[in-house]
Amino acid sequence: TGLATALMLLRRGWENITIYDRLASDDLKEEQSDFRSKRSYNIGLNGRGQVALEKLGAMERIKRYSIEVRGRKEWGPKGTEVEEREFTDRRYFTRVLLRNTLVQCLREEVVAQAEERGAGVNFVSGVECVDAEWDHDDSNRVTLSFEGRGGDATSPSFKGTFDFVVGVDGSASSIRNAMIRTQQMGFNQQPRDALCYTNFEPSNTRVYRTLLLDLPEGWRYDVNYAARGDRDREILFDALPLDDKTLLGAVLSRPGNPKMQNLTRESARELIHELFPQFGGMVSDESLDEFASKSDSRLPEFSFCDGSLHRLNSTV
Repeated sequence: TGLATALMLLRRGWENITIYDRLASDDLKEEQSDFRSKRSYNIGLNGRGQVALEKLGAMERIKRYSIEVRGRKEWGPKGTEVEEREFTDRRYFTRVLLRNTLVQCLREEVVAQAEERGAGVNFVSGVECVDAEWDHDDSNRVTLSFEGRGGDATSPSFKGTFDFVVGVDGSASSIRNAMIRTQQMGFNQQPRDALCYTNFEPSNTRVYRTLLLDLPEGWRYDVNYAARGDRDREILFDALPLDDKTLLGAVLSRPGNPKMQNLTRESARELIHELFPQFGGMVSDESLDEFASKSDSRLPEFSFCDGSLHRLNSTV
């Protein structure tokens, strides 16, 4: 993420760092305080992720808000064929927390480390980078074009010129696209070094909706619970802990599955009791209403970049 990049730069002695974020700060606070948000979901940090965050100095803060997962319990169709595993041979246990909690932890860590080092860090929220241009002189500076999305944006669109830019703007990266476009206009890259982008067509597309569950007495909170709703794996369920009393589950299905269309509280209840009866008593009316009213969310698609990932001395 951009916040992790800012931590890396701070630890290497950089100052006067500005972080531009498409998400408005008010949206982040709202989602952070309300884990029922349509966009909220749990992130699992495996050993490699924890090692990276330890090197950035952020892991201790994240540990305060995350939970270790020490086992997995999985059911076959309609609550049958139970399989349980206890993780005993792992150096690192996966730690889970809400995506927005992770963002907030990293943001707090950026502020803390900047203050400790006397470095300036500025956050500009609610803006999106839509294009990039590079100077053709010896300055190597890059000019970014931004569009306001609310938040801190003072105008609908504006530009800024920078000595160094790291583009951490997602799979639809405007900075990457500008680098690919302009390398075809004589920016000294050899053909073997040309930046290219490949997006893999999904072969097993799934969509999901989140569902909040209250853990009954006797159920462990440090376990990943999973279930198959049918033999063909058309509808799946997976849940990770929010805290010691609550699970955040995801019901995964193929796009357009008729059982997931036009849901109401009652039809959602029938769906859960039919496919996942072991979880039926854990879902409140409020959670069912939220589940039924949500639209399907898509999982990330796989893609990668190859070739030269930098432009001159100013952009990565």
